[in-house]
Formats: sequence, structure tokens, C-alpha cells
Amino acid sequence: MMVHVRLLIAGLVLLTLAACDNQPPITIGVVLSSEGQAGAQLAIDELNESGGINGRPVALRVAAAGASTLAGPALAAAESLTADRSVVAVVGHSNSSASLSASQIYNARRLVHIAPTSSSPMLTIAGPYTFRMVGSDIHQARFLADAVMSGPGPHRIAAIYVNDDYGHALYREVRRQLTYRGITTVFHAKYAENRDISHPSEVIAGLVAAGATHLLWLGRSPQLMAITGSLRSELPGLRVIASDGTQNATALRNHGGALTGVRVVSFLSPDTTSANTASLRARYRATSNQPFTAEIALAYDAVRLIASAVRAAGTDRERVREYLAGVGTEHPAHRGASGDIRFDGDGDPRASYHLVEIAAP
Repeated sequence: MMVHVRLLIAGLVLLTLAACDNQPPITIGVVLSSEGQAGAQLAIDELNESGGINGRPVALRVAAAGASTLAGPALAAAESLTADRSVVAVVGHSNSSASLSASQIYNARRLVHIAPTSSSPMLTIAGPYTFRMVGSDIHQARFLADAVMSGPGPHRIAAIYVNDDYGHALYREVRRQLTYRGITTVFHAKYAENRDISHPSEVIAGLVAAGATHLLWLGRSPQLMAITGSLRSELPGLRVIASDGTQNATALRNHGGALTGVRVVSFLSPDTTSANTASLRARYRATSNQPFTAEIALAYDAVRLIASAVRAAGTDRERVREYLAGVGTEHPAHRGASGDIRFDGDGDPRASYHLVEIAAP
């Protein structure tokens, strides 16, 4: 009799496992750069290795790379993801312009999206289905102003910013913070997204004529790398501080040494002793020889956060949103690799910034 009972129990276990295997996967949309995709995929792999979410496997639906940073493709990706009823939430996009464009669709169609690295102040009012993992640029501007004013003077501060939602908003807030401290920028210029600076010699001549001692770079790393050689030649003492948009794997690899000594805003502390951060960094480095960046950690945390919401509230999109809106208040803060995550009433987290100096290659 005991043998029959054991066989029956074993059979039920096998049937349960088979049923789990036959269930359709829980799908999370991803609209990120290759770095963000790597972090999201690592989270998915770990979830599935531990049995999925409530016994169901988890899968990513990855949108085309251009949709992570460009407004037009971002809208198309949002249309497609919201129409796919298997998608419970989206992690994306990689910059503020794309996130702001796509947020219109996500909020109209009631699908949660979590932006790992988008910092435009406008995202705060994008709608109840928009969450993000980093603070508004209102806070980053204050941090940048404090950083550039630290140390001995003179403080003849110039700014160069990318001509998009991110660059305009950040420059406006930085200028406001500097004005509050009694400082006016001695020179400013802007450049088009995804293009080199049109007339770099004119920009450098403007910096020289203004006698700039500090440069706030509010843009991307490729354009900065393209002009640092001339900057060092013409202004050897110029101190450069770059916003978070510059911090990526390309900048940290620093091939050729163009960015050596540049200080960059990071959402992760380089000296963190967090066991969660150290553990994720070690797991990532076991599978990749690329630098470990903030976007990797933030995308990883966003996927794990969605998984927690689905585990607790199910796959209904509205219930997922309600759960996330209560993280840090009605529900415990999420302990992630990037730190403890809790959202305010606008879907914004607590702001945290660090300066990382780019090392010689």
C-alpha cells in the first residue's frame, strides 16, 4: 500500500512539472541597448533556473535596437508591445527622448513600463504606468553644480549639451542651479543627437576665448571622445565632468585613452560594498568580458522587480501597476543590485549619484 501511495505522489509531482512546462511563458518586453539587454537577460536566466514565476517560464520580447534611443522607432515598438497581450510589462527605453515618446502609448494602453536610465523631469508627469529606476535630472543638475563648484577656483564653467529632450532639460536645470550659486556659464554649445559636433574647431575656439576652466558635458561619449584630443591640446588644464549619458561600456573601456581623467556621473557607486551589487557584478563577469555598467544593473533590477510584482499580483496589467505603485509604501522596498528601490507617487525613486573617474586603458 505504501509503495502505491509513493508512486501516486511521484506521478502527481511529474504531472505538475509537466503542466508547468506546458504553460505559456510570462513575457516581459525589453527596449534597451545591448548593455541593458544583457542585464535583462541575466535576470531572465536566473528566474528560469529557479523555476520561473509561480511555476511558469519567463521570456523576453526584445524590440529593435533603434527603438531604445530614437523617438520614432520607440513609438512603433510601444504600439507593438502594448498590442501583444502576452506582455505583462516593459523595461525601456534607454534614453529620455525615447521613453517620453513611448510613454504616451504605454499610458494610453495601460501597460507598465520601467525606464532604467531615463532621467528627464518630464517623465515624472508622464502618467501612472510610467516608472523609472533613476532620479529626475532636477536632482542630477544639483549634483553636477555641486561637483563642478567643489575645489579651488576660478570657476569659469562652460557647458556642451546634446540637442534632445535629455540635453535641453539637463542644461536648463544645471544653469538654474549655477545661477542660484551666483555663477553664469561663460560658454555653451549644443550638438545633434547621433552626430559628431558640426564645427568642433569653432566650439574649441569658443571655449578658449571664454577662458573656460571647467566643462560640463551633458551628452554622449562618442562626441566627447572625438574632441578630447583637441581640448587637451588647446586647454590642457580643463577639468571635464560628464553627465550620466556618457557612462557606458565604450566610455569605460576608453580605447586610446581619450577619456582618461574625465569624471562621469554614475548611478552606481564604484566603491560599493553591497553584497547584491558585488554578486551581480561577479555573475555578469563570468559570462562577459565587457565592463559592468549601471545600465546592466538597473535593467536587471527592473526585470526582477516586475517578476516580484507578477509573483505577488498575477499577470493582469492593472494589478502589476498597482503592486509597483506600492513598492516602498504598501509593499516592502525591492532589494536590488543597484540598491533598495521604492517609488514615490509619481513612479520616481530616490535619487543617488556618484562621480567615477575614467581610468587609463
